[in-house]
This record gives sequence, C-alpha cells and structure tokens, in this order.
Amino acid sequence: MKPLSYLLLIILVICADIAGALAESCTLASRNNLQGTVVTLEGHYANSFEFSGFKSCRATSNDWWWLSASKHYATLYGELEKHGKKDYHAIAKLRLFVKIKACLSPPGHYGHMGAFPRLIEVLDVYEHRLGSDADCDTNEGAP
Repeated sequence: MKPLSYLLLIILVICADIAGALAESCTLASRNNLQGTVVTLEGHYANSFEFSGFKSCRATSNDWWWLSASKHYATLYGELEKHGKKDYHAIAKLRLFVKIKACLSPPGHYGHMGAFPRLIEVLDVYEHRLGSDADCDTNEGAP
C-alpha cells in the first residue's frame, strides 16, 4: 500500500471515531442504566397484552422494538384509550403514528420474553395521531 493510501486510511478512521463520539448518548433507566443513543424517529406505537411496541417507518424488517414505560408512556397510551373508547380489545387493534425523540438501546433481547431486538424510552413526543398504513410510505432505510 502506498504512503498516501495509509494516510487516507488513518484520516478515515479518525473521522469515524469523531463521528461516533459526537452521537448523543443517553441512559436507559429501565435497564439498570444501560447506555443508549438519542434518536429522533417516526413510526407506529401499539399496545396490547404483553406488548408495548414501536416500529420505525425506516425499519427494513418487521421488527417491533419494546417501548419502555416513561413519563411519555401515559400520553401515548391515553391517546390509544381515547380512540379505543377505553375498551381494551379495541385498543389492542389500534396504533398511533408518532414522531418521538427516544433513547435507543444497543441490539439485544428486551421486553416480554426477550422477544424484541431493541428497547426505546421516549424522551419527547413531537406528534401523535391515529395511525394508518400510508404513514410510512415515503420513508426508506434503516434507523
């Protein structure tokens, strides 16, 4: 490899390290202070028996992430209750479209029976409304 190639490689590695250091980190209180990354996401929130899930519009798979209880959980669940008229079975069939700021866990096994590949704790809710299939049609790529 030529000296210039080594120099470019070193510069790329340094830039990648700096970019990683600039990512805002957070602490997942529900997981014994596990470190996560702050992200802004759009997607669907749903809740039913042993399920509290979020699916990003940018997800490339059918994976739902476990949405842990936080101070914003009541806001989101309350919106489902409003549309489901507080009927648990009706609520289980609904989903909300949400824009949120959240703390995203590293990959792992979270939620009920460890069935979810990620955990998120909502830090802020920018938008929430009854969801539909058309909500995510324009978004592509993994989060």
